[in-house]
Amino acid sequence: MMHQIGLTQWKVNSGYHLCSLTETAKYRFKQLMGDKLKSRQLIASILKS
Repeated sequence: MMHQIGLTQWKVNSGYHLCSLTETAKYRFKQLMGDKLKSRQLIASILKS
């Protein structure tokens, strides 16, 4: 099916492009905030004990 309508149009019709954008956004967020979120959890667990 993809070869019949073209790759770009298939991505639009199937929602692939939107899924790809959301995955990229999640990856970027994790790259920027991952260490900071982990350190907050570590501090919180140390303060609780």
